Amino acid sequence: MNIICWNCRGAGGKGFPTLIRDLRRNYEAHLIILLETHVSGDRGKIIRNKMGFDSCCVEEARGHSGGVWDANKLRTWLPEELVEKIIAMTPPSPWKDDDQLAWNVSSDGTFNLRSAYNSLDRNPSMPVQVFKYVWKWNGPERIRYLLWLVTNEAILTNATRARRHMTNIANCPRCNAEEETTIHVLRDCQFARKVWSSLVPQDHLSEFFNTDLPE
Repeated sequence: MNIICWNCRGAGGKGFPTLIRDLRRNYEAHLIILLETHVSGDRGKIIRNKMGFDSCCVEEARGHSGGVWDANKLRTWLPEELVEKIIAMTPPSPWKDDDQLAWNVSSDGTFNLRSAYNSLDRNPSMPVQVFKYVWKWNGPERIRYLLWLVTNEAILTNATRARRHMTNIANCPRCNAEEETTIHVLRDCQFARKVWSSLVPQDHLSEFFNTDLPE
């Protein structure tokens, strides 16, 4: 569970919603906690709507200082295990030092190649050869990035969002027949199957539609 907790400033700025969307995508945040004591009410609602969240829990600002977590309100939205983790964190405050990025795989929070390699090596479900194919693929960077997301099953599908408590609907929004997983989006949805059926040779269709994602 990835959580971004930010005592932000300038939430009323024009580019703030875009910044939040980028942070959510880049760090695959399951939950974002924003504390901004200078934006509330209708203005805060307009800004929140631009961020593209499915749902949110709001505690209007009272004054311009830090405070404590509202555990009761958190429990109406989140599972107890996650609430306990949030309460264990000290709420941000304007008088504390600025937030810093930390690499949660290493013990001191700093990034190094060894810890990155070890974190990948601990995932036995994905053959190393697949990653080599992705990074050696000669094509546009945006396509390589998409392939990387697919091999890591990091596409934010409805099934993934439901598992992270970001939505209550796990089904595919197009066919509404099955859960929207990565393999469903790319191949098994009836709309995707029509495209692949016209591209893949007939004698390979059975093998293609019965192959696991890593393969």
